[in-house]
This record gives sequence, C-alpha cells and structure tokens, in this order.
Amino acid sequence: MKYHHSLTSGRLFLYIFILVFAVGFSSCSYKNRNAILLPAEKPSGDEPVFVINRSDTSGSTYSHRIKSGDKIAIRFLNNYDLSKTSFNVDATMEVGYVIDDRGLANMPLVGKVQLSGLTREEASRKLEKLYSSVLNNPIIEVSIISIKVNVFGEVGSQGKYLIDRDNLSLIDLLAEAGGLTNKARKKSVRIIRGNPKNPEIIVVDLRRIGSMKYQELLMQDNDIVIVDAMRVYNYSDAFQAGGTALQPFLFVVNTLAIVYTISR
Repeated sequence: MKYHHSLTSGRLFLYIFILVFAVGFSSCSYKNRNAILLPAEKPSGDEPVFVINRSDTSGSTYSHRIKSGDKIAIRFLNNYDLSKTSFNVDATMEVGYVIDDRGLANMPLVGKVQLSGLTREEASRKLEKLYSSVLNNPIIEVSIISIKVNVFGEVGSQGKYLIDRDNLSLIDLLAEAGGLTNKARKKSVRIIRGNPKNPEIIVVDLRRIGSMKYQELLMQDNDIVIVDAMRVYNYSDAFQAGGTALQPFLFVVNTLAIVYTISR
C-alpha cells in the first residue's frame, strides 16, 4: 500500500510539473509570436516621435503625387457657359478617372491628359487651363480617391481607409477608425511606411502633446498604422490562451488528485 501511495504521489507531481512547464511555454510562445508579427521598437530619449530607418524625405511636407493606377475625381466648383459644348453634366458632380500605365487620364472634351507626377493642386491648375478652351473660366477641384491606409490593433474599427484629402494626420485617421480602445498602448503607436522590405518605422507617443507638430504624422499612401495592446493585456491573453489549450491536462490532474485523495 505504501508503494502504491508513493507511485500515485509521484505521478501527481509529474503531471503538475508538466502543467506548469506547458503554461510557461505557451505564454512564452504567445509572446514570441507577438514579437515576430509586431516588433516592439521603442523610442529613445525624450522625443515624442522616434523614426527608425529614416528615409530622405521623412519630416518634409508631404503631398501625394499622382501615379499610374491612381483614381482621381474632378469637380467643377463654378457655373460655366455651356453654349460652346454639349458637356451636359451637373457642375458639382464628381466623376472618377483612372490614371493609365503611361500616366494619362482620359478626360471628357479635352482627351488624354498627362497627370502623372503632379500634386492635386498642380493637376487642378493644368485641367483649368485645358478646359478654359471649351468652358468659361472653369474652377476645378481634383481629389485623389485611391490613397489608402491600413489600421490594425486596438482601435474601434480595423481595416483599410481611403484618404480623399491632403494633410490627414494620424489623429484624424484614428478618429475615423473609431478611436483607441481601453487596451491601447498610447505611448508606442507605430506607422510603417515605404518599402515593405526596408520600411521606415515611426513610433509615436500619443500621450505627449508635442507629437502633433511632427510632419511625419501626416498620412501617406499605403501607410500601415499599428496600435498594440498594453503589455498587461498581452500577458492576460497569453495565460488565457495557455489555459484553454491545457484544459485536457487540467482535467487529468484534477482526476488524479481525486484518486489520490480517495486512496489515502
């Protein structure tokens, strides 16, 4: 009977050891997966905005330049004389046009126009000059409606957001995404920008009012914004994930404990 008691105690200890080891391994694995997917870059010094792998244009005033594949919309802001043309559309109607591989947009009345490489304002001025030959003093607004930014993490609504205006800041974008959740780690919001193989990474401390003045926080085409959860929630999720995976082990240990108690 003593031998059986010792054997049962030994097995119980072994299963408890396996349980503790598995929980620790699971939480470490969870943490490592986060580290691979979302590297924890940290700003140095007292700057509220820290740039890793800074590009040559970082910090300069950003204006998107039209490129092949972009889609633009034009809007006529004033009434014009239609007596010279059959261009019978509402003056305030927006119409979308795609820039082709040669950088051309096929515009009504004036034909194909080279717009690649121009900013929104430059394209507006060029089109106003061209349309002045068929319309009376046209005032044209050009919008680039294909600029997109991806937002992930602790925000109200993750996903892809289209930017139809210049100078959209990180704060404006986060507001459009439903704001930050209670879990959000405000001191290290990240913007990943540029070449995916060698990106510029901008780490922002949103708790600091001074971060709002940085030009790096103006959104650019194909930016990725990542809002991590605070570490306390990562640890909590890790233990929860580990506990869920180890429920069969917990059942076995509990059963062994009951058997051990009865056999004493």
